[in-house]
Amino acid sequence: MVKQGRTITMTIKLVSISDVQVGMELAKALVNEKGMTLSAEGTQLTASLISRFERMGIEAVYIHSQEQMSEEDYLAKKLHIEKHFSKVRDDPFFIPLKEVILERLEAKR
Repeated sequence: MVKQGRTITMTIKLVSISDVQVGMELAKALVNEKGMTLSAEGTQLTASLISRFERMGIEAVYIHSQEQMSEEDYLAKKLHIEKHFSKVRDDPFFIPLKEVILERLEAKR
């Protein structure tokens, strides 16, 4: 997803319950030790839900997080990768490694 020259990448992060904020979205269902679902994946956190989790002793939850990379950052990182791999340009061992790294970078665009 691209907005005004920025790339937004959705990632999943484990966040302490003391650091979660109203409006964040659960990236994984919250399940108790008996396997019972307490809150489904995709649930938007409310103040009362966060308080309930705290009272239940839940220490952390997985949330969706948006990471942004500017086009300038992307190009700088790509140039950095190209520069380092230029020394081993023709080495068959390093060619696939470079491709994988560039694919991972591209996925964050």
